[in-house]
Amino acid sequence: MIEIAGITTFRRYERACLEHVIGNHDVAVIATAGGIVANPDTYALLLRRTHTIWLKRVPTSTCAA
Repeated sequence: MIEIAGITTFRRYERACLEHVIGNHDVAVIATAGGIVANPDTYALLLRRTHTIWLKRVPTSTCAA
């Protein structure tokens, strides 16, 4: 989608999906990529409406072959 429509469109759909899940499910586990916080409004939505758990990893230990 990013290659076809661009990052702005992707982020718009990403937020719409997040709003849909939050609005239609009382309980859910949502796994996202780190870029979801690139939009300040989407980040604020996450902080306001969800409980978040942030995972931090060291690329050399998780990407090693």
